[in-house]
Amino acid sequence: MKVFNQISAQPEEVSKREEEPESAPQKNLEWEDPVSRAARERFGIPYLFPYQRLVISNVLEAAGYFDHTEAQSDQVEQERTTAPPRRQLVVLPTGAGKSLCFMLPGVLLADITLLIFPLLSLMADQLRRLNEQGIPAALLSGGQGRQEKEEIWRRAAAGELRFLLSNPETLIQPLSLEHLRALPIAHVVLDEAHTIPTWGVQFRDALLRIPEIIQACRPHIVSAFTATASEKIEADLQALFTQPDDAADDLPLHVIRANPDRPNISYHVIESLCKMHDLRRLLDPEYPYALPRPAIVFCATRKQAQRCAMQLRSSLGSGKIYFYHAGLEREEKQRIQKWFFHSNDGILTATNAFGMGVDKADVRSVIHFNVSRSVEAFLQESGRGGRDTKPAYSVVLYDAYDRAAAADSCDRRYARLLDALSNRNACVRESLMAAMGSPATACSGCDICLHSRPTGPAGFREILNFFHVYPNRFNCGEAADILCGVSSISELRGGYRHFFGFGSMREWSIDEVKTAVKCLESAGGLKKPRLGKRRGYISPKSS
Repeated sequence: MKVFNQISAQPEEVSKREEEPESAPQKNLEWEDPVSRAARERFGIPYLFPYQRLVISNVLEAAGYFDHTEAQSDQVEQERTTAPPRRQLVVLPTGAGKSLCFMLPGVLLADITLLIFPLLSLMADQLRRLNEQGIPAALLSGGQGRQEKEEIWRRAAAGELRFLLSNPETLIQPLSLEHLRALPIAHVVLDEAHTIPTWGVQFRDALLRIPEIIQACRPHIVSAFTATASEKIEADLQALFTQPDDAADDLPLHVIRANPDRPNISYHVIESLCKMHDLRRLLDPEYPYALPRPAIVFCATRKQAQRCAMQLRSSLGSGKIYFYHAGLEREEKQRIQKWFFHSNDGILTATNAFGMGVDKADVRSVIHFNVSRSVEAFLQESGRGGRDTKPAYSVVLYDAYDRAAAADSCDRRYARLLDALSNRNACVRESLMAAMGSPATACSGCDICLHSRPTGPAGFREILNFFHVYPNRFNCGEAADILCGVSSISELRGGYRHFFGFGSMREWSIDEVKTAVKCLESAGGLKKPRLGKRRGYISPKSS
């Protein structure tokens, strides 16, 4: 109410109305909220959600937007140069309109909004959105020439830009810091803020130097945005932005947190013996339970993303499958991003970082080929689906190797996520919300509540039954030939056609069956002597 009262009681407006002659045409004296008007006229948004209104009001109030007298403006400018900036952490689920929370105040404020991103793809995507809205913006990156950068700095100093986009590595350079000190910057935005404490410690020191960038900017307010932030991430951000000799100790990090649940996403978990087989089946249009497209397949490494794309292309016979990772040339990245953004049935295999901030609204399926490293990362990845609020699917593939990695990992967040996903006695959505410290919500779709989770991995029964019938008789390759029903010279010589289980896994490839057998060995379901005359011949663990 404080903000609204300040706006509605403007003495200048009252005096102007009193001076109008009575003969003048009657004007509409009904006051309209400038924030709502800007949302409607500039962005086509008919209304704002309460949390958007709160975030935007915090920014505008801190920047003095609602102060109109000259004395008040001078006071706000003095506060900007001497007082520490206000700080807010905004935790909103993917697709909840985080971008509007800094784009809308950015077009209302006279000073610059600085957007700091951890990835170039995020900057390019946000720049595209600003350009589409006709908002003056520019992007600074390390790959630009000196002349190009100087032109951007000149435009910013001349007041030609409303938004300046960059990454920490570029802004932390001495010349960049010098330019920032000379610019009137009202608002510093940190996108995907959950990466700052995690990536900064692991492999990107520049992220931990963001406080130096903020100190050079002297903004009115700093807003950190993310879709997921556990209590630990929140505490790490608070510690990072609170310097020992800074008066900001008296200004705690203001947290605006919405429920991270995405009701339109249905969560499904598949225990696997061969992830490539299950992935191929899930994306095969002829499979009765095939997932809808467009689809993203998240992989842990670049090699895995490339391998998945190549094998899917070969097995599905489709050219609408590409891979994306940081090792690609810039032109190829842009080409693939543009293709996927406009595709309505494409499949993209990508490393985990691709998903953050990429605004493709109609992704119908997200497949996690590798289990995410934390609940926050998992919700970030799965949140790429269904940004248009229509139904979407999140499917996780996990196997015995994931179990072993979780047991050996010193990062307990990974183990907790895997336990939550593989627990057959609890709702997946409820487990995820509990891990985030959010209250349980009614489940709108998961394979536990829908009673649709498979009782065991595909191929488990066929392989185990085969080795129960023929213990210590076949090695991995021979068993794969029999189970796949291979017609070859070795099959004719060995008489494989007459063995139990011949062709029972005909829809599998030989390599996929071999992978499944080895996975069962790793899980302890099968054993294979390493010494003696039966070396390499497989039998069930119990025999």
